[in-house]
Amino acid sequence: MSDGLLRFARYAFPPNERGLCGPDRSSELAEAIRSGVDDPDVRRMAQGFDGAWPYLVLLGSRLAQGDPLDDSVVDAYWLGDPRGRAVGIASLGESLRDRFGGRSGWSGLRDSIESGGWPTHAYHVFMVYPWIGLIRSGLVDPGIEVVDRCRIRSGRVLEVQDDTAIVVSDRLRWTGHSVEVGQDVTETVSILQNDGYLEPGALVSLHWSWVCERISARQHAWLEASQAHHLRLANEVGAAVELA
Repeated sequence: MSDGLLRFARYAFPPNERGLCGPDRSSELAEAIRSGVDDPDVRRMAQGFDGAWPYLVLLGSRLAQGDPLDDSVVDAYWLGDPRGRAVGIASLGESLRDRFGGRSGWSGLRDSIESGGWPTHAYHVFMVYPWIGLIRSGLVDPGIEVVDRCRIRSGRVLEVQDDTAIVVSDRLRWTGHSVEVGQDVTETVSILQNDGYLEPGALVSLHWSWVCERISARQHAWLEASQAHHLRLANEVGAAVELA
């Protein structure tokens, strides 16, 4: 399996396994990840992830000669590689207008694009999903839990067991006015496939309660910067909506 497709599958599996995104074929997706075989059916399956796929297509058209599953596209969408900014405000706006322009929250999305959002998973979770708005309206505990687990976050491995790892990672919290990154916590997360890439001290990316992959210090910096930027936008746009 190509690096880009395998990495996409690693990030897509956690919500798919929970029935939240993509075709109801998580066992097949897990087997494809374990085998590493570049099955054309997995590529077709990727197109069924209607949350991620349009962003991947958009990024692929700018970064990878039209390949939505190129390694650079995976970095840009899931980890916030700043090369994703090359898409430009106009292209992102057109894409989102076509998908969401008829919905009541479109004005907030338009504001977030004009304020500097770009097509990453962090943008989608913080700006497109309604959860931060629901948190602001009072649905705090379930809202924080969903946003915190759904975002791609980083962690550092403390211990590796058979099919789990103990990691330390930060959690989101609601201050009463905004959603912010809070204290680090220690948690046990699942490993779909290790292959020796995990060891104590390794930096990893996490999605829901799963390890996606080991990441470099550079990728970690992208992820942290993209999250901080889009979380700030979400808080600013949400506050402006409340004042309007």
